[in-house]
Amino acid sequence: MYQTVRRLLRDGVPPSKLWWLRLDHPLLMQISLGDLCKLIVRTSHATAEDPCYLFLEELTYASHWDLWLKTFYDEMWPVRIAATSSSSAAPRDRMLESGVGRWEEQYLSPYLFPEFLDLIGRHVEIPVGSSLADTLSACITAGIDTSSLAGLRGYPANILCRKLLRRQENTRSDHPPRIPPMRKAYPSDLTDAQWAIIEPLIPVHRVGRPRQVDMREVLNAIFYLDRSGCQWDMLPHDLLPKSTVYDHFARRRDDGTFRRIMDALRQKVREAAGRDPDPSVACIDSRTVKGTEIGGERGYDRGKKLRGVKRHIVVCGMGLLIAVTVTAASADDGTAAPEVLGRLTAEHRTRLAEVRADQKYGNHSLDRWMKVKGVGYVIEVVERPAGSVGFVKLPKRWVVERTFAWLGRYRRDSRDYEWHPESSEAIMKTCQIHQMLRRLSPNSGKANPFKCREKADIIPG
Repeated sequence: MYQTVRRLLRDGVPPSKLWWLRLDHPLLMQISLGDLCKLIVRTSHATAEDPCYLFLEELTYASHWDLWLKTFYDEMWPVRIAATSSSSAAPRDRMLESGVGRWEEQYLSPYLFPEFLDLIGRHVEIPVGSSLADTLSACITAGIDTSSLAGLRGYPANILCRKLLRRQENTRSDHPPRIPPMRKAYPSDLTDAQWAIIEPLIPVHRVGRPRQVDMREVLNAIFYLDRSGCQWDMLPHDLLPKSTVYDHFARRRDDGTFRRIMDALRQKVREAAGRDPDPSVACIDSRTVKGTEIGGERGYDRGKKLRGVKRHIVVCGMGLLIAVTVTAASADDGTAAPEVLGRLTAEHRTRLAEVRADQKYGNHSLDRWMKVKGVGYVIEVVERPAGSVGFVKLPKRWVVERTFAWLGRYRRDSRDYEWHPESSEAIMKTCQIHQMLRRLSPNSGKANPFKCREKADIIPG
């Protein structure tokens, strides 16, 4: 910026049109960037044909600086701005505007102390090995104000350093310590191998500001909530905040990302087991779970004597989830079946020939719906043996019961805690995603088997 000021002065720009401000000054930090620029424009009588020039140091100290830069550009204020800022990533994380098409960012290496002296046109002889007192004394002799240099980080240690990268690192007054984020891993966290599987399936938007949130930590927080059953507001402090995690959860729930990830992982699991990626046989069933006082869609299941919701799922022959729908517990299985079967896409029905179900799916309305839609598969009702009492393992259909047992390992699925049925469905999909990731890449560590303590180890009282 020094060189730009010199060039403008040589080109005949009057000094009254040039303004140099350091925005980390305590007084300037109390004034908004917009009010400051209004004052400068009025004072310098700037117009569109004769603008004023602002040179701003430490721009990111100004509140909402990116919004004001957007305003200056869109409203065509009579100002030309060049600014410097911290080179660390923290100020950029707080940006609300990307600046695309409005301003340009350039990342420059900081000047070494000898380069700074050359830039301001001062020549100071500082021999190698000089102490701090000798260096400051030489600067005073050359007529340089040392009060602004004594507090800068890296001066004059750079003179004694032989490595260029180390000198540049020392010169940065805002150089933050590079400490990697450390936290103790939770049992539900993704391993590196599991993250390598799911990372390509997470959509990355090519338009707009680049994503700043670590999506691996977002998934870790969602899987922790699924496995532990905690509330959104009670996520541990070493995970991402609830607002960030739930925002991504809601976005991926509404745009169908969880469904696409589940479909892709299901195909991978089937291929790893030596099966065709698309199933030819599926199973359908429902389960009633209790609701909570939160509200949402609720009903009473007279058969199970439970008040809550009913989860309708369709699984493949390996018990992997294909489609899920959550309704009130009062809904009839056969009547609600078209809703969950209607979520089978054309890709799901590529090889699908039959869907196995229990006796409740022998429903005339379901048969009419299948005939009208021309689904291309049939419902095979697997009936209980005559005279059987209690639980009976039905052939070819027990895999759907096992799927409910798998999902029951996640405490968030023990009841229905969600207000919206879409959120309940998304929770079930994320639980299935977590299970399939562990199938494709099992965790290396095994849990220690439970052992009762010896009597000698039990302390009475």
